[in-house]
Amino acid sequence: MILTKTKPMSHKIAVTAFLVLLIGYSSAKAQNKALLNKTIAQIDSMDREWVKRITPFQGEGYTRLYRKDQKISRCGVFKKSKMMTGKVYNYDSLGTLQSLAVYADWKYIGDAPLPKPSLDNTFSKNIGMCNKAVDTLHYKQLEDCPFTVNDNPNMRIISFVANFSASGGITEQTIDGNRIGSDLIVSMKKAKATKLYLNQIKATDGKKTYDLGNAWFFVRCPNCW
Repeated sequence: MILTKTKPMSHKIAVTAFLVLLIGYSSAKAQNKALLNKTIAQIDSMDREWVKRITPFQGEGYTRLYRKDQKISRCGVFKKSKMMTGKVYNYDSLGTLQSLAVYADWKYIGDAPLPKPSLDNTFSKNIGMCNKAVDTLHYKQLEDCPFTVNDNPNMRIISFVANFSASGGITEQTIDGNRIGSDLIVSMKKAKATKLYLNQIKATDGKKTYDLGNAWFFVRCPNCW
């Protein structure tokens, strides 16, 4: 049997091969980060537009899904009622948000940064009516009840901007106080508005004024039209 001696790889070749692998890994990592940041920006942009829509979700396109405690479960672009691109909100047993998993074209691509704890809640589910946590209102409630801060009964809403969709586009009105005016309710009924979007919500605890961000509600009026 003839034994052949394998010539060891030179140090220079080994270093070159390692650098090629490292460059390839760094390039792939940079591409994935770019895709992650692009996907997060797209989702956030669609989310801002979503709150202004009045079209019910039919299993296709962008929407949000909520847990029983009204916290977001996932948001993104759906196809046949399954999320294709978007964020999945992962909570612990106490309901504290632990991570935001991001998916693009059905594949997990990384985690989005967690929102900083703050009263400035971009789309707040802490805004209710008559001290009740609700996401669907009837026009009767709009006439009888003020908007309230669910988790802080000592805080009072002092102003907000109300928006709803009408045939001529988005109707907007600044409200001083915590109630929708009767004139705006009449306009909403005429427009057959089914979604109410509040932004620039300001509240006070008697000592300090807080920016509570935005909130939205479905509006129902079965006997109006």
